Amino acid sequence: MKLAFAVAVKSVSKGLAMSQIRKILSMSNRIYREARRKTDVSSDIVKLSYILAYAMGRQRRGEIEPVAEVLSKVLPKTDKGNYDRVHTFLQAVVAYHKLLGGRD
Repeated sequence: MKLAFAVAVKSVSKGLAMSQIRKILSMSNRIYREARRKTDVSSDIVKLSYILAYAMGRQRRGEIEPVAEVLSKVLPKTDKGNYDRVHTFLQAVVAYHKLLGGRD
């Protein structure tokens, strides 16, 4: 989880608000639950990619960029069988973000 810590440090330094990252985690929670129920989540994973792209486009300072950079490389290779690793990564980023005093 060294990568999650590094991403959280960059996110905090860029001023990423907790609410912004929680929106992504909320969607990830839903995908994770569906994947555990053996439901096909490929369309939800693609949707998460679109939401990240939209969030990056809306921000002027690139606050979400550290998170989006990692996920944009990982999500295309992700399926329901290995989504738990992505979800754990996002949970760790949120936890480290809070630990480092990230903006609420």
